[in-house]
Amino acid sequence: MTLSATKTKTIAGPKAVTTIKYPGTEIANKDQMHALIKHGMPIRIADKLKSLLSLGDSSLAEILGITSKTLQRKRKARTTLTPVESDRLYRVQAIFALAIKVLGTPQDAKEWLSTPQIDIGDRVPLEFLTTSAGASLVEEVLNRMEYGVLA
Repeated sequence: MTLSATKTKTIAGPKAVTTIKYPGTEIANKDQMHALIKHGMPIRIADKLKSLLSLGDSSLAEILGITSKTLQRKRKARTTLTPVESDRLYRVQAIFALAIKVLGTPQDAKEWLSTPQIDIGDRVPLEFLTTSAGASLVEEVLNRMEYGVLA
């Protein structure tokens, strides 16, 4: 999966070097992403996504499935996320990248993800990204938008 890119950072993981590009992530292949997720993404990647989506700590923590205090501790210690937390972060990055692809700009994608949408019962798409089922629903809506299919 290719996500949008502007700035490159190299992250060393077990048996792989993975290139992270912002505002989303561009990985050469899914095997490298899998290795990075299993190793644990650096907390700075979560903080970059927080900045890109204008999220508060409580929203980012909810997406990662941790408390705000745990997020603060991880940030202070500069630790990596667990594989589960990394997978949750990847899910949000992937949806953000799809939204950029469909809507054209990171700003439009951020606004769409933060605004109630009729296709999901006038609820905010970001709220759905805390589960795989919710992310799948948001992905379906974005795919319908990309191909011009009405709900």
